[in-house]
Amino acid sequence: MGDVLKLGIVGTGRIGRMHVADINKLVDGAEVIAAADLYIDAAADELKANGVKDLYKDYKDLLANPDVEAVIVASSTDTHAEISIAA
Repeated sequence: MGDVLKLGIVGTGRIGRMHVADINKLVDGAEVIAAADLYIDAAADELKANGVKDLYKDYKDLLANPDVEAVIVASSTDTHAEISIAA
């Protein structure tokens, strides 16, 4: 890992977008660089404005990104186990 922990986030609804904005603006040493959501297009402009570079519709594509060092699961609670285990 480098000086900045590169994060991915799965789930870009209201809560997920709040996490992205807060982390990328307020947290030294961490940056959300990738996001995944089935409806990623709905949040794409806001995510890009907050510095997220890579956008995916499938969380498995996010997990395959070699630059992502850790993952935040902000999707609906019924998907947390599957995504967390895969991560």
